[in-house]
Amino acid sequence: MEKVMFIEIGMGIDLHGQDVTKASIRAVQNAIHHNSMPGLRSVLPDNDLHNMKVNVRLAVPADKEKVDLDAVRAELPYGQVAFEVIDGGMPLTLVGSRAVPHLIQAPI
Repeated sequence: MEKVMFIEIGMGIDLHGQDVTKASIRAVQNAIHHNSMPGLRSVLPDNDLHNMKVNVRLAVPADKEKVDLDAVRAELPYGQVAFEVIDGGMPLTLVGSRAVPHLIQAPI
């Protein structure tokens, strides 16, 4: 049985280094660090958190092929993790001491 039980949303930025992996890790951390799911084991096969399916969609503004998915996966302590990396996000250009955003619409 596969059923969506919850959706978490996070945001990650690497303003100075523009590192897409670092920003992706921060987004995953942001999504998972402010929740509690008591009773989750009771709805999983064999009551095992490793049987949970975790689908992660990362909207990356540039160089999405450079995201180190193993490093991002390491931030997720449980479950069978699958990734979808799509175009999106907001790249920044530094102009003087100001960050100027360039919005890219993520497909729905």
